[in-house]
Amino acid sequence: MKIPNQVIKIKKYRVGIVGCGLIASRFEDDRLREHPCTHAGAYNSLPATEIVAAADTDRRRLKDFSDKWGTKNVYTDYRKMFKNENLDILSVCTNTPSHAEITIAAAESGIKCIFCEKPIASNLKDAEDMIKACKSNGVKLLVNHTRRWDSNYQKVRELLASGTLGTLKFTTGYCPSGLLNNGTHMFDILRYFVGDVDEVFGKTAAGDTDPGGYGLLTFKNKVYSFVDAAKREYLIFEIDLHSSDGRIRISDNGKKFELWSAKDSRNYMSIKELFAKEFPRPKVQKNSIVYAIEHLIDCMENDARPICSGEDGKAALEIALAIHESNKSGSEVRLPLKNKTLTVKTSK
Repeated sequence: MKIPNQVIKIKKYRVGIVGCGLIASRFEDDRLREHPCTHAGAYNSLPATEIVAAADTDRRRLKDFSDKWGTKNVYTDYRKMFKNENLDILSVCTNTPSHAEITIAAAESGIKCIFCEKPIASNLKDAEDMIKACKSNGVKLLVNHTRRWDSNYQKVRELLASGTLGTLKFTTGYCPSGLLNNGTHMFDILRYFVGDVDEVFGKTAAGDTDPGGYGLLTFKNKVYSFVDAAKREYLIFEIDLHSSDGRIRISDNGKKFELWSAKDSRNYMSIKELFAKEFPRPKVQKNSIVYAIEHLIDCMENDARPICSGEDGKAALEIALAIHESNKSGSEVRLPLKNKTLTVKTSK
């Protein structure tokens, strides 16, 4: 007996986006980037998600977004979007100061999962209020520190945790300014590799809007890290991790991963030197933001813990704010920060 073909229906999650700017959509116009490279691009590439609505106060941006992605339901008031659209997932892609207000309103509206751009907020009180609102309403909150979803960075973490390179001793990191906008990416990935930070000493550069700066971080496991997040005329994101038995270096803005092991020198007695090894590239390498959305869906369906949670986003923000606090006091600052309302202006 012939069995009739069955149509397999894939569950479609209803997605809304607040803020229709660069990371939401417009970076897709950059032909040199890996695509997709935006929230809308990632959702559009997956059969399980559908962008049903978008909100922005700029009507021109809304029209451009609607034309590009075929999203018919657009709003200048995100609260009306929450009320009308029965959303499952929300991406918050607005300027940092509005993250808390939008996230809290979304959590209270019945949305199941929120994917928030970094930094999570402008101050720790806002971040804590966002986390609390999501927890009390059973909402998954993820923060888009993108490198956590990169399989090569995950491999670095695996190598460090395996002990094959011995004991991690210190790290250095270089990234563009400012401390909140770009620095939180560095602080987050260092936490991902090393663990929680205990103490911060830092200096900030001049500037009224999210200045750059320098930080010496002491982790709870006594690993030290120096971070240079100064203003530059070029893009840079590099990390050097030194262990007792080897070294990992990430360069070329995250495209080049180098591995060395410490062995007896060929040139000097009783001395070890570093010898290059092949970095064990992951067998499967996914587009980071697409993997983030897939992970987001897994968090909803299986109650999984987010790879980059609201708490992780808050911890990265706290390190950046601690550098500002240290600059003001001229001394080391122990975490957690007592000043929950210290706010850094992140946009003009």
